[in-house]
Amino acid sequence: PVAYSEACVTQGFHSGHLGVDIGSYGAKRVNLYTIWDGTVIGVCNGAGDYNQSVCGACGNSVEIQHNTVKVLYCHM
Repeated sequence: PVAYSEACVTQGFHSGHLGVDIGSYGAKRVNLYTIWDGTVIGVCNGAGDYNQSVCGACGNSVEIQHNTVKVLYCHM
């Protein structure tokens, strides 16, 4: 959850994009929170803009195991 005064949805679900993109206003830094408590099981950091050679199409990301559900948080 992010306050609307800090960020907004920039792209929602559609064919070929099975996620929701949230962008901050003016590249402002915002706190990010997971949907549930969990355990970090994967991290990729160091991807530059439009550079998929480091972290693939997901960009900078964190993968978290929430009980039986894995969630991949991308484009951070």
